[in-house]
Formats: sequence, C-alpha cells, structure tokens
Amino acid sequence: YSSLFYLIHGPLHEVGHFLFSSNMFPLLLHVAAGTLFQWLTPIAAGLQFIRIREFPALAVCVGWLGLSMLDTMVYMRDALELKLTLVSPFANGGEIIHDWRYIFQHTGTLKYTNGIANLTGGIGYLLAGAIVFAKA
Repeated sequence: YSSLFYLIHGPLHEVGHFLFSSNMFPLLLHVAAGTLFQWLTPIAAGLQFIRIREFPALAVCVGWLGLSMLDTMVYMRDALELKLTLVSPFANGGEIIHDWRYIFQHTGTLKYTNGIANLTGGIGYLLAGAIVFAKA
C-alpha cells in the first residue's frame, strides 16, 4: 500500500522528528514524534473544520488520517523485515533509525508488531472508507 497523500504526510512526519530533535527530549519521543505529527496534523485540521462547521472539509481530514494510518501500517510491518528504504533529510550522513523497530524494541512489543500494524491498518481502512458515506 502507498498513497499519493504520502507526498503530504511524509514531509509532516519528518517535521515531527525535527521539532523534537533537541537533546531536551528523550530519543523515544523524537522517534515517535514523526508519526504523532503525521497523525495530529489532519486531526488538528479536522477540529478546526468542526469549529467552523465545514463538514465536507472534515471528511477530507478523516480520510487523510485514514490514509496516513495505512502508510504507518506498512512502516510498522517493516519493523520485522527492514526492507523499506528509509529517508531522512536530517540524518546528515549518519545512521537512520527505523522508527517503528526502535519503538517496538524500546517498549518490548516487537513480537506484537503484526497485530499492532493490523489494528492501525484496520482503523485506517475504516476512516478512509468512512468518507465514502459522508454527507456534504
């Protein structure tokens, strides 16, 4: 699975890492911040659209979050296989950490990778599919 929305939430993912890159934050937060920022952006936009009662735009944000979660599912599943090509504009020639492998190892949940990825993907499919039934 891959979506054209990755062209939007991929850079947002990297911005999340950048915002939490100083030594003031633990490495776990720095690593998780990519996905958190990637997911929180459509959530924040959706909340703004709720506030101004723009429900068609809210539906787009719900679908965007769903597609973002589907891309995250792929990244999570790769934590076991390590086959994806990782990209980081902030690596400066250094080693790039596989976010989800690090998160799963750090939290002791690596053996649950596929289940967590499937749950994330399931929620993503529900959110992305829900906009089909949204009324303008």
